[in-house]
Parts: sequence; structure tokens; C-alpha cells
Amino acid sequence: MASAGMFGGHSGFETKKTVTTTIVKRNDGGWDVVPTQDLKDGEYLITSGVNPQGFDFGIGGQQKEPAPNQTTAEPSANSSNQSAAREMLLKTFNASFAKEGVAGYAEISGNKLIVHSERASEMLFHMQVANQKLISMMQQAGIATYLYTNDADQKFAYDLKAGKIIPPAASQATETK
Repeated sequence: MASAGMFGGHSGFETKKTVTTTIVKRNDGGWDVVPTQDLKDGEYLITSGVNPQGFDFGIGGQQKEPAPNQTTAEPSANSSNQSAAREMLLKTFNASFAKEGVAGYAEISGNKLIVHSERASEMLFHMQVANQKLISMMQQAGIATYLYTNDADQKFAYDLKAGKIIPPAASQATETK
């Protein structure tokens, strides 16, 4: 944000620590903010200008090792590898909640990953489904549907097999099946 030395100072964010994004205003008045590259594990802040206020979030968890056989985007036929990938996926989400002090948890029911978070928002959902590393982890774990909710008024769904967002009305139907 700001640094000073014997020969002057500098304010703003370091260029090497910023990520380029594409920002599109939707017809419903909302905004889609999508990074132009996959985000590495770490802490991020969405802000405008040099003002350090904004929306913060984290990618990844304490465990940095890839899931077993993560070289393919298709679910593994080996159930022990799929089980290990599922366990790692849950640990990643739950460790992230604990690290960030966020009320939330992740669970897997059949081929659905359900993430309950007090911070669930459309922006976070879009950032998660744009993260190819996370999508690959879900696919490796045999996840077909990703549900992201705050268990109140925010519910989002993604079809991993089709590679697209499930519209809200269809999402409600998917959740009850």
C-alpha cells in the first residue's frame, strides 16, 4: 500500500502482486469479476484504485499437495483415489473456513459437493467456478454438481459435467432431488 525510504516513497499496490481481471456489467445490474488467469493459493482483495478497502477472500487451504492422479479432469475409476480426492476437497474448504474465521462447512452427498458459507455471494461463486484448479479437484473427486449457499437467500449451482452454471430456478430443483 505505501512504502517510504531515504530517497522518497511510493503508494499503491505492487504490480507483481496484482491480478488482471475482466469486469462485465450484467443486464440485471450486477457485475461479473473474473480473473484472466488461474489464481494461485493465497489471500486476495478486490478493490478499486489504491483504497485498501474492498472484498477479501482466499484460495486454497493449508494443504498444498494436489489430489492423487490430478493429471486428468475426468473422475478416477479407482474408488480409493476418488475417496482420497473427496477427503482432500473437504479438507481444503473446511481448512479455508477455519483459517479465515468464517462460519461454514463443506459436505459431499452422492455426487454433489455442498458448501455452506456465511459469506456466500454470487461474486465468490463465479470466482470459484472460474478457478480451473478447483474445478479439476472437484472432477477428480467425482463431483457432478457444486452447490454454494448461505442456507438463507444465496444459492448457486454449477454442473461440472456440462461445465456451466445452473440457473436459479433449476438450481432449486437440483437441490431437492
